Amino acid sequence: MNGIDGRLDKDIWFHYLDKDRGNYLRGRRAVEGELDELSESDKEIVEAVWQRFGGMTASEIRNWTHRHCKEYTEVKAGRLPISCRSIAVALGFSDADEIEARVIEYRSAEASIKEK
Repeated sequence: MNGIDGRLDKDIWFHYLDKDRGNYLRGRRAVEGELDELSESDKEIVEAVWQRFGGMTASEIRNWTHRHCKEYTEVKAGRLPISCRSIAVALGFSDADEIEARVIEYRSAEASIKEK
């Protein structure tokens, strides 16, 4: 949400999504080869998500996720980050702690590669 709202990695999100004056998200067309890191199944998932939610405003998407996503936690003000563990638990994985540890390890390895 922070990315879509322009508060996080705006220079990255700008290439893929934009909000119009009605607060509707619009997808920007990718340049050929720009999505090479996505597999065909990744692209199919993105397309399915866009088909399901692409016609909603950012507020409608937020409201939908608050009603339907078990990992969401209501707070009086601000936002709480959603941990990978919370997502794994919401999806019914029994090894949620291990999944979170693997994601943290992967992100750490990615960060160290980017620093070089």
